[in-house]
Amino acid sequence: MKGVKGLIRNRRGAVLAEFAVAIVPMLYAFFCFTQFSKLAIATTVMQHATTVAARYAMVAYPSCIPKTGAGPDSNLQSAATSALGPFSSNISVQGVSASYGGGDPWGDITTTATYNYRCDVPLGNTICGGNTTKTFTVTLPHSGARYNHACQ
Repeated sequence: MKGVKGLIRNRRGAVLAEFAVAIVPMLYAFFCFTQFSKLAIATTVMQHATTVAARYAMVAYPSCIPKTGAGPDSNLQSAATSALGPFSSNISVQGVSASYGGGDPWGDITTTATYNYRCDVPLGNTICGGNTTKTFTVTLPHSGARYNHACQ
């Protein structure tokens, strides 16, 4: 009997047991905050990539599409993809299109881009659900710049 009572009174290892219980929710919270931060930064990067595509459309795109409306272009998609930088491993460009307000090739340019963001932090998928699709639209006034650009 003395052995069992001695084990009950023994406090060695209590800190290890408390640490084991506390580390799991702390790591879960850390990974969730990490994924949330990456998602917020990725959203900013996707908005920037859409703006870069709109700027490309503003200076090089008018001669490449019909003046009557919108059209997808691989050059617009390439501009958006290159603007993603190091995020291009987690973000894929699904589609980019540009249109001119009122059919005026020197009027406002509206560029719409759709991206797919892949969450990659363990346990952080609860924030964004694995893969997230986001669509951004940017409207810029045309600056009147005219560049010679060979359409592909």
